[in-house]
Amino acid sequence: MSLRVKILLWIITFNGINISFSQSIELKRVENFVETINISEEIGSESLIKLRPNEDVLASFLLLKVNDLPKFETYITLYYLKVYYFHLKCCNQAYDLRTANGSELKLDCNIDKLLSEFMLTTNQDQSKETIEFISSRIGYEYYLNNPKFENIKSIAQVVSLIKKKEYEINNQLGR
Repeated sequence: MSLRVKILLWIITFNGINISFSQSIELKRVENFVETINISEEIGSESLIKLRPNEDVLASFLLLKVNDLPKFETYITLYYLKVYYFHLKCCNQAYDLRTANGSELKLDCNIDKLLSEFMLTTNQDQSKETIEFISSRIGYEYYLNNPKFENIKSIAQVVSLIKKKEYEINNQLGR
């Protein structure tokens, strides 16, 4: 093998290591963010603020979508399941997920990047349409229509809590 070929192979291998190392960092950042959302803690404004991903986590989510779509779908679904559970636990109802509810009632992809990516990934993109309400139940609805998530322990745990809380709420309302 010529020296030139050896150098090219080394460069390709080195770049492959860098790419997988970067993917590993992004995955760990997303995993850490989503898995450490403590849904058993008391609800307050501080716990709701913790639900918002910072710029690094958001960037990691977006890179994960490009590099590992199944993991992206798993973690973004788990994230929105936890958000929905927080809303149920806090106030017995779902809330609009948009950060800014403008007069046009459209999803602003620049403001709500993660929500926009979730809706694109789940074939619910309505960014050009008027949307009165984007329910925090959206992750749960996606779960219900996708059996691929049933055997994921962390998702199953949150879904169990959601079902229990919805049952409690419906009993309180006499449904």
